[in-house]
Amino acid sequence: MSSDYEGPQEEISRTASVSSGSANVEIIKNISTLNGIHEFWLACSPSRDADPELFRFLVEARPQEDTPCILVLRAATGLKALLVGRRVRLRLPVKIGYFQIPSPELTTLVISNGGWLGNIDEISASLLIGAIQQLLSNGEADAALLHYPELTSPLARQALTLPKFICRDHLIIPEQHRILNLPMEEKSFLASLSQNERYQQRKRERRLVNDFNNVRINNFSLQEDIALLMQQVELVAQKSYQRSLGVGFVMNDFTKARLEFLARIGWLRSFLLCIDERPVAFWIGTLHRGVFTSDYLAFDPAFKKYAPGMYLILRAIEMLQKDKSGAAHQIDFGLGDGDYKERLSNQTLKEAPIYIFAPNVRGLTANLLRSSFGYINYIVKTRFREDAWLGNVKRMWRAVLTGAGK
Repeated sequence: MSSDYEGPQEEISRTASVSSGSANVEIIKNISTLNGIHEFWLACSPSRDADPELFRFLVEARPQEDTPCILVLRAATGLKALLVGRRVRLRLPVKIGYFQIPSPELTTLVISNGGWLGNIDEISASLLIGAIQQLLSNGEADAALLHYPELTSPLARQALTLPKFICRDHLIIPEQHRILNLPMEEKSFLASLSQNERYQQRKRERRLVNDFNNVRINNFSLQEDIALLMQQVELVAQKSYQRSLGVGFVMNDFTKARLEFLARIGWLRSFLLCIDERPVAFWIGTLHRGVFTSDYLAFDPAFKKYAPGMYLILRAIEMLQKDKSGAAHQIDFGLGDGDYKERLSNQTLKEAPIYIFAPNVRGLTANLLRSSFGYINYIVKTRFREDAWLGNVKRMWRAVLTGAGK
């Protein structure tokens, strides 16, 4: 969005501000004062994770854990940019391989993925990062997290250079963010794949049809479907390697509330592959502004030889292309890489989480802990990629975690 917005101003909190010339940053800390920026917010065409509806849900669903903290950049002509953030309690993700290292719980200002909206040039970015630093210096949080911006963006550059050395993030490891832009012409998604990929999908389908009596994909998108969806998905998730690693789908009240909310506003899209009435693989995400964003994906390792995950993905994408509420034009496979993402994507972004730490004992200790163990973990992961035998060890470890090696 390139133009500034002149709109309602009376409901924007001025609890804190950073000024430079005719521009200043204001901080919204109360959800009741969001109406003054709502029109501008929507005009920026936010991605799912930065959408105001999802933001309100997250804050209202966990009022004791999530509090609003939105940075509003205002120029003389009106609103210019937003950073959509929440203050939450979380632990730094510090790992060595698959093993989690104990880390302190921090009050963290999390700027949502894609939550940098409006006209953010170098000057605007410096004002916004300066406002974050002021919040940290005032003791309102132990750290701030920009959730995976593109590393070439002005906001990322300012976040990596403006803070003092001891408060700066020293562990910037770019990650692949894979995206599939679907063909806009009439031909189906499968028709756009390589000849080999189409052959492999036909082969998967033949094996499933030959070996089983009934193979079908169930769709769940309504609020009344959520209880059954979660029950069926949990049967698969509890056997997956993701569950053994403590990631992926979690059967709890918040997951249920989130899925019900997404179904209620019409965003939820979920696909469940059943073989002879047995749930075997699932893919859950949202369709928002023509973009399907993947949230949860897993399969039962007992059916690994049928590649049920890949079979389901390809079939589901075809369904998303024909979605009755509006065809999907893009598949966002989410953060992290994988073989299927590399094979199917046609766009790759370089992104990384960027932290800024408060200039106090808690914040600086967290920075030291993350930097030291994070660097060791980076070396371990790099060796896994470079050495074939270590890659085999990784696959064997996943088999052990899922019980597939028994």
